[in-house]
This record gives sequence, C-alpha cells and structure tokens, in this order.
Amino acid sequence: TGPTQIKILTYNLFWWNLFTAKGGNGNSAGHLIKDNTEPKAFDVMGFQECEDPKKVLEPVGLLDDYEAFQGEHAICMAYNKKAWALIKNGTLNVGEDMPTKYYGRRGAQWMRLRHLETGQKLFFMNHHGPLSVNSGGVCGGEATAFNILQVMATEAEVGDALVLVGDFNANAASLTIQTLWMNLVQVFAGKSFGGVDNIFSNVDFTDVVETKIMGSGGSDHDAIYATVQIGEVELASMLKGVQPQPPKAAAELTGAAKPGHAWQEFWCGQIEDATEYIMTEGVWNKSLTGEAAYDPEHCCRECQAIGEQCQSFVWKDFSAKVQGRECLLSGNGQPTKKAMDGFVSGLAYTASASLAARSAQGAKQSFRALAAPAAMSGPADIR
Repeated sequence: TGPTQIKILTYNLFWWNLFTAKGGNGNSAGHLIKDNTEPKAFDVMGFQECEDPKKVLEPVGLLDDYEAFQGEHAICMAYNKKAWALIKNGTLNVGEDMPTKYYGRRGAQWMRLRHLETGQKLFFMNHHGPLSVNSGGVCGGEATAFNILQVMATEAEVGDALVLVGDFNANAASLTIQTLWMNLVQVFAGKSFGGVDNIFSNVDFTDVVETKIMGSGGSDHDAIYATVQIGEVELASMLKGVQPQPPKAAAELTGAAKPGHAWQEFWCGQIEDATEYIMTEGVWNKSLTGEAAYDPEHCCRECQAIGEQCQSFVWKDFSAKVQGRECLLSGNGQPTKKAMDGFVSGLAYTASASLAARSAQGAKQSFRALAAPAAMSGPADIR
C-alpha cells in the first residue's frame, strides 16, 4: 500500500457540565473540532464522557462526513466515512473503578477500518480509564494495560495500523502508561491532570507528522490530536526535531504538568488498591486522622502538600489504633509492599516521577513492521 496519513483526535467532553448543565455551551466542543479540520479532516475521533456523539458533531455540520458510535460507559467514537469503510466494531470491559472512587466498570471501544484509497487497515481503540487517577482501578495499572492490549491482540489483524486513544485517568507516573510504553509507541500526551489524555500507536515515533493541544472548548480537559504516516514514509516530511514522547512526559510530571493542591489541579503520583506499604523504621513518618484520612486521595493530597519529605502513604479504612480511618505518611519513596484488603497505598508525585523517568528509558520507540498477533501471551506480543 502507498503512504497513508491518519489524523487522530481524543477528547474528554466533560458531558455532565458542558452538555447537561450548560446545554452544549453554544456548541463549543463541536466548533473546536471543526476549527481544527483544515487543511486535513480528522480520520478517527475518540470521545470520553460522551453520551450522544450526534450532539457534538451535528450542530457544526460534521455529522454528514462521519459515522459515529455510542459505546458503553459513556464513550463514543467516529470515523470519516469519506476516507474509510467500516469492517467491524465492538466494545469490551477492561477495568473497574476502585471502591473508594466508584462509578463503575470501564470499557474499550474499537473498530477496524479500511482506507478507501490505499486499502490500509486501521484498528482504532478508545478508552476511558478507571479511577482513582493513576491507580488502574481494582485490577491495578499493569493488569488494565494488559487487558487493553489483549483486546488489540484478539480483534486486530496482522498488518493493521494500531491506534489507541483516551483519557486513561492515568499519566506517565502510572503503571498503566508505563506498561503501554513497553508495547506501543506513545505518540502524544496532553497536559490535563498530569497528562492523562494520550495517543498510542504501532508507528515509529519518527512517523509522527504533527501533534497539537487544541484547547478545552469548555471541557475540563484539552482536546489533543496527532497525525501519523504509515506505509512508504518519507522522513523529510515528518515532524522536524521529533523526540520520543515518554521521557518528555515523565519530565513534565514535576514540571509543566505537576499537580496542584486545589482539587481541580490535583492528581496523586500512584495509588494501589488493596495494598499495604510497609513503613520503614528510622524513616520520617506521620499519622493523620479526620479529613486527611477521608479517603486515599485526601491522604495522598496531604502527603504531596508536605513536599519532598513525604514520599509515600498508606490509607486504612479502619485502624484499630485510632478506631477509624487513618492516613500514614512516610519518607520512603521505594517501600516494600504486600496485598491487604482495607488498605490503599501510594506514592507522592515526586517519587513516582523518578520511577517514571527510569521506565521511560526502556519505552518502545520503533516497530519493524505493522502487525498485531492473533493471540497474546504477554506484553511483548504486540509488535
């Protein structure tokens, strides 16, 4: 097949606020999308917190060009039917929220497409990740990532271009993103909540033509897009000076994307459900109760507010010592751990950023061929 450029959008629409409370806000999200369709229209779009894709696309005149699908768990996707034909599509559950931040199960919505001009096949997947942010939900970040990859391995076919987008509710500090780094190329990450909005693919990072943070359009997330080229690629036409995304995303955890203390700017470095970090003797520690121990996110927020002295935390749903919920803070950034019901543990963003920087050094940057296996036995099978 000849070269094919694919322009990819991912956008969390903040539906309850933007559409339910504000009645669409003058079609601000749709206008943001339409304003970014020149000189090339989007080929595929993934939306999170989306309850009716027609309400996004139709008022700005885009629905005639796109076939849109409403998925389970408030995710939607669309493809440009002037450029692509649908082969098949579906949805599967791949995760579930933690009990302390529970909205339900989380899915992966997918479709296989054929390019009308070149015949190139595209497997596109859209995902809205489990809460709490950077936890991976009840399954944990590694398992959630493997569940996503398993859908790709099962439903995609050899020779497909693979594209995975979404608000993963996980940024570079998480085991979710770090596991995906080992199996797919991170094409682009946004800035919202530390970089939870992501685009992954099985193209080489040198095949990225363009990336852009589009702005929010009234959402609490920025829409982002990337254009990649597959097939007979001329490197001279690629994005000048492109660098691998993972090291950049890891560095920004303590830079442009670092969390704030206000809830609308807060995210925790890493959270592990049903896990107890073992407190180390001789290392700074502190016990908190009351509002600080309300839930794991409050506990992590207290830890991060202290600064470099606090590197990890343990939240107990019931502590015999205090006869209620307890938040334990520690200066240990690399604690040992064990499975324990009723406990949630995690790392401050500074500690998780250090681990992310090391993980980024081994991130996937290149694929020798565009292919996906018919079955997957482990993370290395997506090639």
